[in-house]
Amino acid sequence: ATSSSQQPAELGRSTTQQQHTLQNPALAELRTFRSAASEISRDVSTTSSLLAELSRLVKTGAGGTRMFADESANERADALVLRIKQNIEGLHHRLEEASYTLERSKRRLGKNSQAGMEASNLVGQLKEEFVKTTSGFKAVLEERSDGMKDTNDRKRRVIGDG
Repeated sequence: ATSSSQQPAELGRSTTQQQHTLQNPALAELRTFRSAASEISRDVSTTSSLLAELSRLVKTGAGGTRMFADESANERADALVLRIKQNIEGLHHRLEEASYTLERSKRRLGKNSQAGMEASNLVGQLKEEFVKTTSGFKAVLEERSDGMKDTNDRKRRVIGDG
């Protein structure tokens, strides 16, 4: 019998499961991996939100795509581009590290372990989200670049080649 003052064993895990985890470094590594994957997922979501803001700026003609665009919108768009680019580079590196950690853990656990397969699925989902975000960033950059080029062409036609 357990007294009401005792804490449940690590969120409901039995003492046997805790001992197994302590004895199996691959399972402990997978727990660390899941924590890192959660952070990566959160950061992909944050980057997607920044991308949505940049996309709004570009689609409304701010961010350097209008002839007389607000300078603060241009500065905000430039800052977003830089931050998104940095986030994507960091996420790429962290996804590579997560994949490496996962492969190492799967070798220790065996390729058919349920924990390893679940972690593989998680990495696959994270990579899909990352690719979508990266592709979206590329598309918004192209749209912004095209808009800036059109704006410059219009300015040349209005002002002349000088």
